[in-house]
Amino acid sequence: MMKQFTYALRNFVRDRQANIVKIVSITLGLFIALVIFSKIGFTFTCNDNYKGADKVFMINSTYVVGGEVKGPGPYVVAPLPAAIREYFPELVESSTVVRPMGKNVFYQGSQSIGEQEIVYADASYFYALGIDILEGDPEELNNTDVIFISRSLARNIFGTHSPVGEVLKLGNSIEMTIKGVHEDLPENCTFPHDTDY
Repeated sequence: MMKQFTYALRNFVRDRQANIVKIVSITLGLFIALVIFSKIGFTFTCNDNYKGADKVFMINSTYVVGGEVKGPGPYVVAPLPAAIREYFPELVESSTVVRPMGKNVFYQGSQSIGEQEIVYADASYFYALGIDILEGDPEELNNTDVIFISRSLARNIFGTHSPVGEVLKLGNSIEMTIKGVHEDLPENCTFPHDTDY
């Protein structure tokens, strides 16, 4: 056994340049393979956070603005979910409106808490997508100037104190009352966000 080790070590030292190139090549190849498999895993688990994800469907719309066709995109008129529930009761358990609103800056008093990804949603949103509510009543989303925030955002702003009833300002002008906290959503979901209104 010692002879074989000595022989291997001599060969390695004798051809050290070629061997270093081989080691670097193998290491680089393994690293790239790891990155590719991580990306594949991230992509294939997209929306797995939604309970019953295989039964969740999204309607996209094409619309015309100023004579220009836009879309398709996840924009539908608010009466559509109710119409779907009414006309397809045997097929549809729940339907909701979800509209990504992009990033907006929120303030607590005069202090900025940074940009937060926002979605517009109705009271059926959490049930339709199976997102756990940790505090509050989802029906509150039907009221104006009400938001729900994610658990991590609540923890970052309020620590262990319950945020329900606290007020944040959207764009330092529109006061919005926190009425609930929902479970965090992963980055690889269709609408990653920290605030719902």
